[in-house]
Amino acid sequence: MRKVIIGLSLFCIGGLYAQQTNVYTDIQRYFNEGKVLHAQKKYAASSNSLEKYLELSDKPLSETVQETMYLLAANAYELRNDNAYYMLKAYMDDYSYTSFYDQTAFMLGTLTY
Repeated sequence: MRKVIIGLSLFCIGGLYAQQTNVYTDIQRYFNEGKVLHAQKKYAASSNSLEKYLELSDKPLSETVQETMYLLAANAYELRNDNAYYMLKAYMDDYSYTSFYDQTAFMLGTLTY
């Protein structure tokens, strides 16, 4: 009986820790929200969140800033903004060794022809 009570109590305590969520800072929340909205094809809302992230970010060379710049350019492409070509071209120039190179090149090619 004692083993059963100890086993159940350990199981309940372990379950409490399994339900915790990540707590993001306000700045990181804007980035995550922008990524999720982009994946849901809500490009205008995604751009708003990502621009807010860039305003508040104090790490201009971080990987998340690079991804933010790509997502902003991709959002402009999907929304067919007038500046989409220039945003994509600037992204390719600034981040020539990016993992998003193929997608960016495809979008540039689509806008060019």
